[in-house]
Amino acid sequence: MEMKQLEYYRAVVECGSISKAAGKLHMSQPPLSYQMKQLEAELGVKLFERGPRQILLTQAGQVFYERAIGILNLSAAAIQETSRISAGRTLHLGITSTASPLILPYISRFSVLYPDVRYEIHDGTTFEMQQLLEHHIVDIATMRTPISLSDVCTRHVTTEPMIAADLSFSSSEGITLSSLSKRPLILYRRYRELILQVFHDHALTPDIFCECDDARTALAWAEEGLGTAIFPCSMKPLCTRTATRTIKAPELETEIFLTWKKSRHEPELLKPFLALFDSV
Repeated sequence: MEMKQLEYYRAVVECGSISKAAGKLHMSQPPLSYQMKQLEAELGVKLFERGPRQILLTQAGQVFYERAIGILNLSAAAIQETSRISAGRTLHLGITSTASPLILPYISRFSVLYPDVRYEIHDGTTFEMQQLLEHHIVDIATMRTPISLSDVCTRHVTTEPMIAADLSFSSSEGITLSSLSKRPLILYRRYRELILQVFHDHALTPDIFCECDDARTALAWAEEGLGTAIFPCSMKPLCTRTATRTIKAPELETEIFLTWKKSRHEPELLKPFLALFDSV
């Protein structure tokens, strides 16, 4: 079995069909179909059922997909670790989109202190940051609560409140949970449990109009006048078409922190970068 076959298989699974995967891989369909048949023959199992429009993974196919992703990630990490030795001093950072404005000032200060350092940035969600750390693709990453972590070190950066965004807001004053409970709410699913728990603690039942997987989607819906979006305060600069109001509930907040793996061989740039946050 070759790494190339694993890459082909990942493309087929993620695209949902061999024809779409062939287009993504810039190859014709017959050679890709042949590679998949060879892979199944080598493993001795059927990996997926070929439907008229898309493939359906078998149980064995799902297990193999998960293992293939792990192998490909480890391979990428090994190549990256090796390239670091010859590439000089590079800081590999994982940054969530809402934390970027908060972290950039520290990177600017670090660049002044260490002008020879270059940066490789990986963007993604907090959960994607976990994977990047686990596979040693990044040296350090920003994350945000709520999240469950183990076998990592953390450093607090800041705690910020949630805000509400709505086209109909005529004031920038704070808004109570009671008032919010009377509005159709648009929730970023990441914070669903936190938001519902706070409403429950105040004996209120929110009107959940929409749930989505991206805070920017929640904002877009609010910009269409469909409801009131709730998300972290760091999203406020993006609210150019909607008015925002701070939510009068101190417990409705999230913590932003830095996370890195415990290791006897920490990257040389990790300690000086963390030193910038000693006064936080």
